[in-house]
Amino acid sequence: MSSVKAPVGLLEALKVHEKEISGLYKVYSDVFLLYRSFWLDLSKEETEHANWIERLQSRIENGSEVMVAERFPLAAIEHSIGYVKELAHQAKENDVEFIDALSEALHLEEALSESKYFEVLAGDSAETKRTLTLLAESSRKHYQKVKELWLENKP
Repeated sequence: MSSVKAPVGLLEALKVHEKEISGLYKVYSDVFLLYRSFWLDLSKEETEHANWIERLQSRIENGSEVMVAERFPLAAIEHSIGYVKELAHQAKENDVEFIDALSEALHLEEALSESKYFEVLAGDSAETKRTLTLLAESSRKHYQKVKELWLENKP
């Protein structure tokens, strides 16, 4: 592993990404009222993820934590942030089919799970290791939840 020169910046991108996904799911909750609680639950969990990342940032900023990473595709995360913003805008402005929203959510959750963003980071404290494990596990659970509903609704 190699030390990350600006781990706070990387964590900031991940935090923004989680918040944008939360916002997208909130928009979907307003559009697909029959599945409002499904989308709101996911949105709340994404906000919780952002809060966990923010706590990691704070520990790094105050010097109580050291973080390293094997690889970190910051450009991919920044691209995804823009993509998620565009999806939210489209959902607000246009008619979006439920299966299309599920497909986009499935794609996002799959990308998070498969890219293992949270598994390439490591910290020296037990709390950080636990937080990173929770983030990775929660991303996998989101993927499974969305996939199940997608399979129930696919044409």
